[in-house]
Amino acid sequence: MRDRWTVEWLMENKGYEIAAYCASLRNDDVNDLWWWFENMLPCEYNVDCNIFCKNFENCCKEGFVKWSME
Repeated sequence: MRDRWTVEWLMENKGYEIAAYCASLRNDDVNDLWWWFENMLPCEYNVDCNIFCKNFENCCKEGFVKWSME
């Protein structure tokens, strides 16, 4: 839970991409942090939309992001 708190704090205060990098460093057979991070979205944590989010392209297509990928 401490690792998850750390990643949430990084996402809210330093940015989604830094939190993703931190989570990727802890990706191993024992720790589920990277899996957990891969299944959460910035918008679920009141963080602004981010181009590094796995759902970013879908949000663009659905009109949730003001600018398009074109």
